[in-house]
Amino acid sequence: MKDATKPFDPTSAEDWRNLIRKELKSLDYDDLCWTPANGLHLKPDYSSEDLPEPAVFIPGNGRPEGWLIREDVAETASADANKTGLKLLNNGVHALGFRGDFSSEDDLKALLKDIELPYISVHFEGTTRPRVLLESLGQHAKSKGYSPDSINGGMAFDPITVLLSRGNWILNEARDAEMVQELLNLRLETGLQRFTPLRVDASMYHHAGADTVTELAAALAHANEYLNWSREANIAPDDAAAGISFRLACGRSYYTQIAKLRALRPLWANVCKAYGANPQKAAQVQIACITSPRERSMRDPYTNMLRNTTQAMAAVIGGCNHLRVLPHDDQHNDFSLRIARNIQLLLAEEVHLREVTDPAAGSYMLERLTHDLMQQVWKRFKEIEAQGGLIEAAKNGWLQEQISLEAAEEERKVSEGILTYIGANKYPNPDEQGSVQAERNAESAITESKMVEPLKLRRAAQHVESMSQSTTA
Repeated sequence: MKDATKPFDPTSAEDWRNLIRKELKSLDYDDLCWTPANGLHLKPDYSSEDLPEPAVFIPGNGRPEGWLIREDVAETASADANKTGLKLLNNGVHALGFRGDFSSEDDLKALLKDIELPYISVHFEGTTRPRVLLESLGQHAKSKGYSPDSINGGMAFDPITVLLSRGNWILNEARDAEMVQELLNLRLETGLQRFTPLRVDASMYHHAGADTVTELAAALAHANEYLNWSREANIAPDDAAAGISFRLACGRSYYTQIAKLRALRPLWANVCKAYGANPQKAAQVQIACITSPRERSMRDPYTNMLRNTTQAMAAVIGGCNHLRVLPHDDQHNDFSLRIARNIQLLLAEEVHLREVTDPAAGSYMLERLTHDLMQQVWKRFKEIEAQGGLIEAAKNGWLQEQISLEAAEEERKVSEGILTYIGANKYPNPDEQGSVQAERNAESAITESKMVEPLKLRRAAQHVESMSQSTTA
């Protein structure tokens, strides 16, 4: 009998692979390998031999209590939005998003009545007067006796996203760049050190159909444009980097989405380092996540609950700072909003994902995938920069063409059943009415010709569902 105190004989990766081949019988080992994005190759087994050298250091999200549960308030009147916001905070939400123009001090005072800002995260979408809002927020904090650096949150000022979604700048390129510079300086003047006035909305690239490599590379190039503008205004690199946050959408490829978030922090730190910023500080960038509208099915909306759950879990394991789970349908009623919120509460209170800083650390597969993704993203980032940067790549059409090709390839796989979408191309219910609307591009308020071709936003299964509707009509 073998001595139980002695260690087991080592088993090599090739020994495991041979055992897999034996168990597969008629199948081939390569049948279990797949390619989730351009240049990325995954296999069914990993070992310590697959760990990258050196190991990828993934900094935490900077919050010992984990990620924050975010929900956006639909109301645009201050009193109504305040009432809904307080209700959400009592129901387990930690980050509030307000949509509307609450830039005046009186509007902001009414909006934030009885809301203790140092204990939550507050975000503003769609404001038309970002400078006034930032000044008013600083005044509000002062009037309430809050330390300015206790205010956590951000604004969604992002002129490049406006350019790519509408085809034109908010005003013009020079004036938009000046506004970016003014907001970064005003953040320092008001002392709102934990409030980011600029947001790189990388979810737009995902919604337009970019694969993970192009999505992350475009996000880096997008943010790099803001760093360039800040350098022109002699803003210190650390201050510029600290004023920028990212928003990502989490899609269907579970492991790849985890690696996507893990890869962003060291990649962004590398970009900031080139400007002279502290890479450790830059890696603590605020990352917001939303579940993916592109991945939803129009019919059988309850399958979207399952998609929301895996996407939310990927975002949390990847290390997001705050997460918004979108309702599984477009009804936005009490039921769908509550289910979306409860997904996160379950992950926090029952799955206990808040207890671990980086749950993916040490996973042979995820460490290798993160490393490989970073390599591919950096190559694509340099391709964009070779075009003259993201703005020039959009002006000459390179960016739109690249994303269009990747979107068409994904939609082909959905049409042919290579990618499965329950309720769309697998087990569709032709008798069920759709409850999810198709993505629509924002219409430009400017009547003159567009400076760039806007990115086309659509769901991955939209073509399949449109054909299904036409055959059952």
